[in-house]
Order: sequence, then structure tokens, then C-alpha cells
Amino acid sequence: MHQGAAPSMLWGSLRPGPYAVGYRAEWARDLSRTWRLTRRAGVRFMPDSVGRPVRVTVWYPAAAGTRSVLMRFGDYTRVEAPGAFVDFARRLDQRDRNAVAAMVRPNEVAGLLALPMVAYHEPVPAPGRFPLVLVVAGLNAEATAQVVLAEFLASYGYVVAVVAWTGVNEEQFDATRTPTGIEATLRDVEMAWSLLRTRPDVDPGRLAVVGHSLGGVIAVLAAMRNGDVGAVVGLDATYGFASAADALTGFYAFAPRNMVVPLLDVRRAAGEQGAALDLGAEHAFTYSDRTFVTLHNIRHSEFSSYALIASATHQSPLPSDRVTPGWSRETASVRYQQATRLVLDFLDAKLKGDSSGVTRLAAEAAGSPGAVLSHEAAAPLPMSATELVTLAGARGFDAAVDRLRHDVADAGTSAAVDVAALNALGYSLLGQQRAHDAVNAFHLVVIADSTSANAFDSYGDGLSAAGRAADACTAYAKALALAPSDTTLSAADRDALVTAETGRHC
Repeated sequence: MHQGAAPSMLWGSLRPGPYAVGYRAEWARDLSRTWRLTRRAGVRFMPDSVGRPVRVTVWYPAAAGTRSVLMRFGDYTRVEAPGAFVDFARRLDQRDRNAVAAMVRPNEVAGLLALPMVAYHEPVPAPGRFPLVLVVAGLNAEATAQVVLAEFLASYGYVVAVVAWTGVNEEQFDATRTPTGIEATLRDVEMAWSLLRTRPDVDPGRLAVVGHSLGGVIAVLAAMRNGDVGAVVGLDATYGFASAADALTGFYAFAPRNMVVPLLDVRRAAGEQGAALDLGAEHAFTYSDRTFVTLHNIRHSEFSSYALIASATHQSPLPSDRVTPGWSRETASVRYQQATRLVLDFLDAKLKGDSSGVTRLAAEAAGSPGAVLSHEAAAPLPMSATELVTLAGARGFDAAVDRLRHDVADAGTSAAVDVAALNALGYSLLGQQRAHDAVNAFHLVVIADSTSANAFDSYGDGLSAAGRAADACTAYAKALALAPSDTTLSAADRDALVTAETGRHC
């Protein structure tokens, strides 16, 4: 095996980078989650002692000169597994083979499976540590859906891991577009990060998550939950569809203020294949540096290796494919190749600090007919609850108020201030006998949310603990006055608060 890689027939005009590419599969079990059913009708409880299986397929920069077997496309649909994972692997492979069979005519399946790829099977990794890119394909798609992207990035010095979608248990094998289904695969992605971050060829300080379709939702949520994520890419991601954006915004862990890393959003233009876009959620990612690229003459499924396969095997368009003027198998293949290069340019800029990546990205977008590139800069990160209270203690309360108002002016109250965190911090400080600091925390909550009855009630608790009885009574009276019009309170909470305030000794 030589330094660098030879392009595959499926790669179109894409050219590999300086590294040879290796491939391996990693298997693990998450013992914190069950996979086998533990309770069945009429059968006594049987605990699951083995846990949830997780498969991660990995492409990586390989050392020059090591000898290994070149991968064929079909090898990615027959992944060798240890004995304990054989049944799980068989079901994943069958799902992938079914998808491959749907890509081409029946008499062409064997030829497609025999096509040589770029990667070699388990060669020695190249020396050094490389950024890790976790890739999540569309719902229930497998590694073959993003195999070209994975090989391409690996040839340019990235370790790339594709995490398989899997349902919640052995009887619900396929994932669903529900919060439960999304959570299951999101946790698998987190498991993959835990599994790979300690490998000698992975730099744990440089991590990105890339997702196509519903995988884009997983990518954004992973960044919101994991502070180690350094960049996110969405490929025609579901979160941007008007009819399906709630897959992200309706998820329990959706927190726009936690999206603080650069985002590249590449998608088909509005109206193509009936696409109705709603990028409201992404525009609200105030603290994320966002780059948006829309491409013409590419369909949703073609933000995957399918675009290259269909073009390389000269698949005839279906009647439904002709509804978009200007689209063809060839245009879709070219657009996906452009999207692949856009991803590389973005990751080079954000994970490798390559300033030319931004320039290359802009040039790539400009070279795609009708493409539109836009950018929204990130606002400066606001101070956390602890930082604000520390500032108040070090430089005075007015300094903390000035910073709070500065942050709000940049991004708005809901994005800049986590009032729940401030309120909780106040009670934590009370428990530490730090009444003065607690009063500062509660006072900041009142300034940030001056219509909240609960905020004034908490402020009163802090003042009372600090021995400021008269001021506490004033705060409690304000809470009582606000309670009837405070729509954030449930009826039960409102009644409880009114009862508490009227029982004060003021």
C-alpha cells in the first residue's frame, strides 16, 4: 500500500488527499441500557446482562507502506463481527444490502458490490493524532450512505466514524423519528465518542459531528450536550424543513443557548423537490458562527453516496425525477461532490485552524451554479450564572448588572441569561451560608425577569437570610402582586405561592 490513495470509480472528480485510508469496525456494549426484552407477557422478569450493542465503522489515515487488502463496496455491507455481535451485525448488514439493492437495477447489484474503494482493511494507522469526525447518516441508513465522505475525509487527515441507527431494543430494531428513537441513537453517538477518544490516533481536543437528514438533528443535539464538540455540519438536515423542524426544536434537550460551536448547513434550495424551508432555529443559534450554503439540482437522498452510485452506474431517472428542470443524475453527483469538498473546507478551517479553508469554501460555493452562501457571525458568549455572581463579588453588583445588560443587548434575554441556573445558584449559595452572594444571584434574576413572581419570592428568601427583613417583605409583596398575571405559573404553583406570601410575618 502506497502513500496516498487512488480514487474510486464512485468518487467522480473527487481527488484523495495525502494519506492512505484504513478501515475497521469497532464493537461495544452500553451496559447502562438494555437491548434484550426483560419482561414479556406471561414470562417472569429476566434481566439483560449484556447491554445495548453499538457498532461504529471507522476510516482513518493509514501509515504508508503497510500491506493490506483493498476494500470493495460490498465489504461495507458484510462487516465482520465478534461472536457476541454476530446476530446484531447480520441485521445491520441485511438492512444495508436491502438499501444497496434499491439503488441499482437487479442485474447490476453484483457489479456495484465488487467495485474497488479507496480504503484498505485494518492497515497500521499513520503516526500522529487526527481530528475525529462522527457521522450520522439519514434515518436507518448505514455506512454505505456516507462511505465516500468518510473515505475522502480520512484521506485528508481525519478519523471518521459512522454510527449506525438502531432502535430501542432487539424487537424494535429500526429507529423511529420520535424523541425516544432520536435519544437512542444520540446516546450511541455519545458512546462512540467515549469509545474512540482514547485511541492513539485520535486527538480528543478536535471533534466534529456531521449529520444527513435526521442525522443532522443528532449532530446539533450532540453539540448542545457535549462541550467537547468543536464543529457541526448538517447535510440537508431535517431541522431546516418547515414540516419537520420540531424533530429538533421539540426535543427535550433542545437549548439554543448551548449551541456555541460553528455550524455549516448545506442543503437543497427552497422549492427543489418540494422543499419548504424553515431555518428559524438555526438563525436563533446566537452564539454559533453559522455558514449556510444552498445548492440547486440535488435531491434530499442525494446528499449521500447514492448520488455518486446512481451517476456512476447510469441509472435511468424515474418519472418523478423529471419534475425539477435542470436536474439529472449527473448534476446530483456534481453537487454532492461539491458538498463533500465544502465539508472538508469547513472542517479544515474549524478543526485544523487552516485559514484557507474559509476561502476555499467560498470559492467552492461560487463555483456551483445558483448556489447561495451566507454567513451569520456568533455573538460573544455571555457570562454564566457563576461568573456573574463572581463578578458582583469582585467588582460590585453594578458591574455584574452592566455585564448582564451588555449580554442581553447582544442576544436577547432568553439567549443571554439562564434565569433557572441563576435562581438555583442562589439557593445553593444559601446552603453554603453565603447569603450576600445569594442575594446578588437572586437580584440578578429579578433584573433579568422583572415580571416573574417566583423571582421576587426567591429574592425575598435571600434578603431574609441576609437579615434584611424589611427588604424581604417588599420583595414578597411584589411576588404576591405579580402572581395573578404571571402566565409561567401553573394554577397549583400560583395558589401555593399566594398562600406562602400571605402567611409571611411582614
